Amino acid sequence: MDNYYVLLLFFVPAVFLFMKNKWSRGDAQKNTNKRAESRELIETIVEKKEHVFVDNTVAYKKLVAEVAEVAEVAEVAEVAEVAEVAEVAEVAEVAEVAEVAEVAEVARFIKAYEIPEKELVTVDLIQERLGRELTVAEFLAMSNDDFLQIRGLGKTKLTHIEALRALFSQASPLLRAEPIVEEYVPHDNDGLVISQLALPHQYKAICNLLVRHFGESVSVGDIRQLDANELKAIPMLGQKKVALISEMIAYIDEKKLNEFSAQSVGDMPPSHLLFSRNEDIDLSVLEGVLTQDLESFFALLSERDQFILSGRLGYLSDAMTLQEIGDTLPCGKITRERVRQVQQRIEKNWHAHMRISPTTLWVNVKSNLSLLRAELFTELQSRFSSKKGFYEFLEMSCNLPSGGLTKIVYPEISASVLDDFWTINSSPADLDTITVYLQDRLGLEKAVAENAISHLDGKKVELLGEMVIPINLSKPLALANTLLDYPKGLPWNIWHKKVNEKAISRARLPEERIDGSISTAVDNGWAYQIDRGTYRHLNFLQLTEDEIEQTLQSVREVLVTEAGEGRNALNLSIDYYQKGQSNVLDYFTVRHIVRAFGERQGIFFNGKSGADTISIEQDFSLASQENVLVALFSASSKPLDKKFIASKIRSQSLGHAAYYLDKLLTKGTIVRVDEGDYQLKTHAFAELDVEAIIHKAAEIIESEPRVIEVERIQRHINNAFDFNHNKYLYLSLLKSCAADFGFDWHFVYNLVCKSEFAYESLTDMCRKLLSGDEPYEEAIAIVNQHCLIDPVRIRNVIQQTTHNKWVDEELCL
Repeated sequence: MDNYYVLLLFFVPAVFLFMKNKWSRGDAQKNTNKRAESRELIETIVEKKEHVFVDNTVAYKKLVAEVAEVAEVAEVAEVAEVAEVAEVAEVAEVAEVAEVAEVAEVARFIKAYEIPEKELVTVDLIQERLGRELTVAEFLAMSNDDFLQIRGLGKTKLTHIEALRALFSQASPLLRAEPIVEEYVPHDNDGLVISQLALPHQYKAICNLLVRHFGESVSVGDIRQLDANELKAIPMLGQKKVALISEMIAYIDEKKLNEFSAQSVGDMPPSHLLFSRNEDIDLSVLEGVLTQDLESFFALLSERDQFILSGRLGYLSDAMTLQEIGDTLPCGKITRERVRQVQQRIEKNWHAHMRISPTTLWVNVKSNLSLLRAELFTELQSRFSSKKGFYEFLEMSCNLPSGGLTKIVYPEISASVLDDFWTINSSPADLDTITVYLQDRLGLEKAVAENAISHLDGKKVELLGEMVIPINLSKPLALANTLLDYPKGLPWNIWHKKVNEKAISRARLPEERIDGSISTAVDNGWAYQIDRGTYRHLNFLQLTEDEIEQTLQSVREVLVTEAGEGRNALNLSIDYYQKGQSNVLDYFTVRHIVRAFGERQGIFFNGKSGADTISIEQDFSLASQENVLVALFSASSKPLDKKFIASKIRSQSLGHAAYYLDKLLTKGTIVRVDEGDYQLKTHAFAELDVEAIIHKAAEIIESEPRVIEVERIQRHINNAFDFNHNKYLYLSLLKSCAADFGFDWHFVYNLVCKSEFAYESLTDMCRKLLSGDEPYEEAIAIVNQHCLIDPVRIRNVIQQTTHNKWVDEELCL
């Protein structure tokens, strides 16, 4: 028994030593296999990367191989002893202890570090899913995409990944070597300015960040030349945004976005906005950007907000009231007031999301939303269940109050706004001519003017395609308009008949007796008598200022002479004309001159009962008349027209009123603020920023060598400041105030230029430049070489010139 215990005493230690030796060999083999697996994993991951850490990876592979060899030789050694042997071998080979420590750090497992609790949970999840422990080198070699492929690891965990990378990189300097930087190669798109490009919204935030850091002029090429570290040096720009920048540049290269850039480098909009200036922009570009913005905006909204906005606008669904939306909201009923509040919040977010500023969109909408032309934004409009919903969307996008588009689609203008037009323009007239007239007189955009004409259809005009016919005119207006068709004039009875045949008067004229409305037409200066019972339109009377002055002076001399003999009143025909005092002009022309312009010389005419009596006021003073009118203008804060001025003078003649107004205009006391309205200079410009308007006009005048028609300046200023002033006001302001700001501009009628020009008017320009035989397109091109003007206006002038030529030929027959 004793021998048995002795044998057992020797046998147990022997078995223990045998088993220990076997376990050591097994652990060594496991460690060798694990390192081999790690080496294969690192090589696979590194091969996939665009930027590899060449030197570090080679050093690491070498170290792992050496450690593995040592482990195989020293099977009985512990893992720690193997690492010590590897370190000693490396020190012997490289002779740098610090480098050996760094290399060894690479082979350490992640759990060897002190990791914060939150990041440690992420590490456990990663290693659990991979089924093994990771070394530092393995972890750092993995990209975000590699991590995101691990089941259960979402994007929110990437912040933990970045923290771990920083921790390991700080502890292992060898792993922070610079990646290989590819040589910069110029690209066709490098000159594009990033802030101008129509980029998708996923790049919007990064675009804003780059613009804020580098400035509005930063280009694609500027960004392309920066490496990852230079980009990371930008505040608030990390690894994820560096990748997003690369993706954005690749998108630009692929889509060739230079096609969509609408501004030059010198005229860039701020921040993310593609269009922020009040300017005309191609409608197809605007529609495309607006459509993209709306689609991306809906994609960002919650299900509730999508339902509310779609229902309110009828976008891709039927329109609903606030109550209907509140009652049928999928996530639960809410009050109509709450729906309204949510809608207001959504609208504010929409404005922040848009790449077109509301004011820029408004400028273009009001310029093109015409009922007489093609529909605006047809593709986008088709997504709305009704035109009302589409208009509400435009109001929201332009930041207008509810019903704000009404003043475009249904402008408020007087039904008599075209009355003056028909007294000097024959009918029918083409649509463009009337549109231009309303633009000039009321300061309207073309689309608004066309909508105004559309709403007069059936009331004051009749639209026949591109032609406009007046209807329901008063009898004097109808008489004046009809007389324009007969340059030689008409007897009263035929005149009446032609008006009735034309069917433009709201009441028929009697054909058996002369109507009193003829006197009204004459008094208003639309017609004048050329024989007993025969009348002619005043447009066809061509008188020079010298002829008017000489006639009046001659008549005054006779009146003064006769007044000395006690005769205070004379018969114009018997006492003046028949005595041979005027041998140049016919009697009825003299009669018209005295009647229309006599008051400027103190001569007064009374044509009642056919007596044609003239008289003189010995103490008449032109200066006193002017003082009376200045007092009238000073007392009125509103503009005054010719008719009002005529009612305040003795003769009550429009011709006399025009004469006094011309005198006051020449002196600069009053200015013209509309086609037929005048105002004291100090009152007219009181509410305007004169300096801003002058400098805005200078942007065109100082840069344009050609003569400029003022309408182009009017549109430029109105768009810039969102005004609706007419061109007469601007012309008066430029004439009165340009010199005060150091500008020496030259004016003739509605034309302005920075240098002197030889034309007396636009008509004179056309007469001098054109032979009259050119096609319209060629004629427009010729005039455009000398004048900055809309083609429609050139065409109207050419038509008028041609008409006058026909009139002259008729009168010579």
